[in-house]
Parts: sequence; structure tokens; C-alpha cells
Amino acid sequence: MRPTLRAFALFAAGIPLSLALIMVDEALWPFSLGYLAFATVVTGFDALRAPSFRNLELSVESPATLYVGEKDSLQIVLSGAINHPPIGIDTISDLGPNLVSMPHISGILRFGENLEFDIPLVPKQRGLAEINQI
Repeated sequence: MRPTLRAFALFAAGIPLSLALIMVDEALWPFSLGYLAFATVVTGFDALRAPSFRNLELSVESPATLYVGEKDSLQIVLSGAINHPPIGIDTISDLGPNLVSMPHISGILRFGENLEFDIPLVPKQRGLAEINQI
């Protein structure tokens, strides 16, 4: 799990604020620790609101046969089972050597909606087409 932009901004804003407080008066250093504690609690709350993988439903439909010179697609549908804030989803395709590599596709998964990805599959040559990981 990577931190959200909100969490990063919260911690990044605290650095100059803490330094400014200490430069004004050395006796204000406890406020810097208080801000660090506050930022940690807020970041923990943000992490608790993020959906776990157990609460996401995934369905994948792949073509049975691919023909050289023709394009087909791998269809992925992702949905969230519980209420959660919108989350950004990026696909990274790890395709075998017989398939043309595809660019990254991204989308936003919102509560109550499905996020659909159509990953184009284009074979380069005859043989076994492998989808190692999506």
C-alpha cells in the first residue's frame, strides 16, 4: 500500500512548520512532536478507510484463441463491496514474448460503480500467448 497524496502533503507541510516554530523559540519544540503525532493519527485513519483486497471483486474474461494480425481484448471488471473513498487503480501488464506489450491503463474506482478495463491483446507471432500478470 502506498500513501495517498493527502498523507504525503500532510507530512511535507509539517517539516517547514516545525522548523519555523523551533527557529522562533526553542521552547516550542513539543508542538513539533504534537504535529507529528497528529499527522500520524490522521494518516492511520486514512489507511483504515482504504479498502482491503478482500473487499474487492474481480472478474476476468480472456479470449480463447488469438489470431496473428487480429486484435482481441482481455476484459477486467473490478468492483468494491463496501463503502470506500474513490481509489485510483493502475494496470501494469506483464505479457509473454508472443504478445505486443501494452501501455499502462488507469481509472478511478468509486463506491457502487464498476471499473472496467479492456486490455488489447495483439499477437506478434504464432505460438502460446502468455499473460503472466496484470
